[in-house]
Amino acid sequence: MTPVTTGGTIAVAATFTAEPVGSVLRFWARRLGLASAVSFAPTGQVVQQLLDPAGVVAQADAPVLLLRWQDWLRGPDGGQRWRQLNLLEAAFRDLVEAMAVRQRQRRTPLLLAICPPAPEFRVPPYSSMLHRFDTDLDRAGRLLPSVTVLRVADYVDSYSVSDVDDPVGDRLGQIPYTMDLFVVLGTVLARRLMARRNPVDTVVLARAEFLWCPSPRYEVAAVLRAQARQGRRVILGSTGPSEVVEQALAAHPELVLSGRHVTCRTARSAADLMSSVADPDRAVFLSASEADCADVAACFPATSSLWLPPDPFAARRCLAHAWRLDPPDPVGIDSAGYPGPDVPAASGPADPAEIRRAVIGAGARVVA
Repeated sequence: MTPVTTGGTIAVAATFTAEPVGSVLRFWARRLGLASAVSFAPTGQVVQQLLDPAGVVAQADAPVLLLRWQDWLRGPDGGQRWRQLNLLEAAFRDLVEAMAVRQRQRRTPLLLAICPPAPEFRVPPYSSMLHRFDTDLDRAGRLLPSVTVLRVADYVDSYSVSDVDDPVGDRLGQIPYTMDLFVVLGTVLARRLMARRNPVDTVVLARAEFLWCPSPRYEVAAVLRAQARQGRRVILGSTGPSEVVEQALAAHPELVLSGRHVTCRTARSAADLMSSVADPDRAVFLSASEADCADVAACFPATSSLWLPPDPFAARRCLAHAWRLDPPDPVGIDSAGYPGPDVPAASGPADPAEIRRAVIGAGARVVA
C-alpha cells in the first residue's frame, strides 16, 4: 500500500479520552488522502472548542466532535438522580446553542458522532433521555447545513464487534471503549469524511432481473430503496425492453421500487448503460456479473464498480460496506436508513435562540 497524503488537518474534540482513535484515523487519512495530520483538543472541551475561534477545531479542515452524553456527569448517583438528569438537559442545551453560534461564525463542515453510552446508562431513566438527545441532535444537524450527525451504534453490528466497553479504562483514564470499538469509530469517521470528498448522485444496477430471479431479493431492493429516498437516482438496467422491467416490478410490489428517483433503461452492455449516466464519476455501478464490472472498470475507471454475490444476504452485507453508498452529506437519516422528519435547511445565518426553540423547545425540561 502506498501512502497517499493531502493537505489539511482532522481535529478531534471529545467528551472522553479519544486519542486511541488517532492511529485508525491516521491510517485512513493516509490511505484515502483525507488529510496530512490528525490532532486532538483537550478532553472534555467540546462546547469550548465550538466557541473558540482560535481553537484546534476551529482551525481544522475537518473538525470532528465525539460525544458520550454521560461524560457530562461524574457517574450515576441514585440519591441525586434528578439533579443529574437536569444537568444533562442543561448540557445538551449548551451544546445546541454552541453549534448554532459556530454556524454563524464559520461554515466548515462539522462531523458530530454520538458514541455508545456505558451499560448503566442504557437503562431507565437515562436511556429514554439519551435517546431523545440523539433524536434532537439529529434534528439540529438538519437545521444546520454544515453539521452532519451520526450514531456510532448504528455501525457496530455491521462490523461484528461485540466487546465494546472498557470499564477499567473508563474509570482510570476516561478511555471508555475497547480498541475494537475505536477501530470501528475511526473507520466510520473516515467513511463520512470520504462521503464529502467523493459524492454520489447515481446508483446503477445492471441486469435488473437480479432483483426477482430466481426469487425476490428484498434485502438488495431495500438498499436501492434507501438510496432513492436519500435523493440519489437509481437506474435499473436490462438488455430487454424497459417495459418488461417495469411490468416485473409491478408484479412484485413487495420490492417497493418506484417513484421519480427510479428509472428503467435498456442497454446492450454494461458500458452502454453507464454511457447514459450524466456524470459517471459520481456513480456507483452494481452487477451480479463479474464481466459487467470488468467492462465498466475498463471504460469508466472513475466509477465505483461492485460485484454482488448471488446470495441476497451476502449481497446486503457487501452493500453495507460500500462506503460510497453511505448517506449523502449532510443529511438526516434515522436508524432504519430512511430520511427523518422534514426539517427545512437553514439558508442563512442560524440564530441560536431559534435553533434552540426548534430543537428543544422554548423552555427547559426539568425532571422532578
